[in-house]
Amino acid sequence: MKKIMLSLIILSLLSMPLSASAVKPRRFLYIKEVGWGDVNRYLQVSPGDKGVKLFIVIQNVYNLELRSIEAKLSIKPPFTDENGKTNTELFSYSPPLQPGQENTVKFTLNIDEGAATAYYSLDLTLTFDYQVKVEDAKGVHYYWSRESEKQVIRVPVLGKSRFKAQLKPKTVYSGEKNNIVFELKNLGDSAIYDLELRFSSANFISSNVVTGSSIVERSEVKPDGYIQVPISLFIDKGLDGKVGQLQVEVKFKDPYGFERTENMDLGYYIVERERKEPEVIIGKAYLEPEAAKPGETVSLEVELRNTGAGEARNIYLSVKMDEPLSIYGVNMVYIDKIKPYKSEKAVFHVSVDGSAQPGFYSGEIKVSYENADGDIYTSSLGFGLKVESIIETKLIDVTISNGVISPGETVKVEANVLVIGTSSANFVELRAGKGGALEGDFYLYIGRVDVDDPFPVEITLKLRGDLKPGDYSVPIKLTFYDDFFQKQEAYQYLTIKVSEKKEEFTKPMQKPQPGILNQIVYVLKKILGLEP
Repeated sequence: MKKIMLSLIILSLLSMPLSASAVKPRRFLYIKEVGWGDVNRYLQVSPGDKGVKLFIVIQNVYNLELRSIEAKLSIKPPFTDENGKTNTELFSYSPPLQPGQENTVKFTLNIDEGAATAYYSLDLTLTFDYQVKVEDAKGVHYYWSRESEKQVIRVPVLGKSRFKAQLKPKTVYSGEKNNIVFELKNLGDSAIYDLELRFSSANFISSNVVTGSSIVERSEVKPDGYIQVPISLFIDKGLDGKVGQLQVEVKFKDPYGFERTENMDLGYYIVERERKEPEVIIGKAYLEPEAAKPGETVSLEVELRNTGAGEARNIYLSVKMDEPLSIYGVNMVYIDKIKPYKSEKAVFHVSVDGSAQPGFYSGEIKVSYENADGDIYTSSLGFGLKVESIIETKLIDVTISNGVISPGETVKVEANVLVIGTSSANFVELRAGKGGALEGDFYLYIGRVDVDDPFPVEITLKLRGDLKPGDYSVPIKLTFYDDFFQKQEAYQYLTIKVSEKKEEFTKPMQKPQPGILNQIVYVLKKILGLEP
């Protein structure tokens, strides 16, 4: 009787579930994009706009299907719903999403007229059903569970892009080479980026030729900022009183990051020259390199051109920088004179403060000069420098848990992802590619990793079955995006020691080790009197 009771107790212990449920991921839905209008037709919005559509692209990053997806947007000033109500909630719904699948949810909003141009943070709550995988002694089962995720989205209200373009001067002279300046001023509420200008001449003057750079690029133009481009025009004799035309194609990224194009036609009047005057312009101003990191120094080379027919005298060239930029060394250069149609160059050194935050920072170049009569003239040109983050990612505290590893086995690696630098790493991904010592690929999406805040990861590597004993180097690739959404990557190599393949053999019977199950059996035997 005692033996029967002992057998029943042991069977009940062995029939306990092996795994209760799957581990929930850190995130089920990833917010891929936020904007106005539609993914196929983006809109620029300004304070005071009514009934504009805010779209949010969500993506299923879970490894199973998500259903009954509800998006709840909590709005607050400066936003209201279509009825003018704020501090309320709006709802939108998405069809089921398979792993990796995307969908767009939309909300209709009004924007207060007194709103500032800025990014505004709103709470978005995503509620959905997800599948849970359960493994027990009876097999694998699935059931549905309800889950909510609260995320903060950044909604841009950055105004609309507007420009003012003009030629300086608007009058040119027949029978000679004319050096004029095209000026484009940003009248919008926010900066524009990746500006590209293309010039061409289009009018009835067949011999009118545009020379110089036909394509000009600038990284940023801030609100009320401007860009000046020197242009040379060759005008034939006998064209006094005629009107020429310069065509300009303006390509740029608006404050919302979308590419746009505008075309402009600018006219100039042709006359006969009466007096020879100097006209000094800033012909070139470029940085080498074009971007810097905190603590670095770059060179700023400036070229002055006297585009007039008279000699320029007593020329002073200076540079002024906004914090965290500064001029290292001399910030003003004196030039005695520049003859007509000649150039002079000067080099300045721009330093970036070691605590500078990522972003675009501006400076201004100014030049003053005199003509033969002592009259003073001035001109200026703005420029910008992109300061990038210092970000380094690497694996630390690497532990290979298998001990002795044989060909064809699965290796479990535990480590921490560490970010060192001035900014967090965004959308971090870890990959170990098929090839070399590996039989299959490994991929892990991590997301955001903050500076000096290690993120634990578990890497599973399947070794090839035909490996010979020895040390094998396995490359681990970490990719991430910086503050300018530039993709960066880093590699780290793990050394896996492979031994001879284990041979199967039968061991002599040994006394069981006192594991937890053996200890339970021993206590039961003592209670039932089966163990002395």
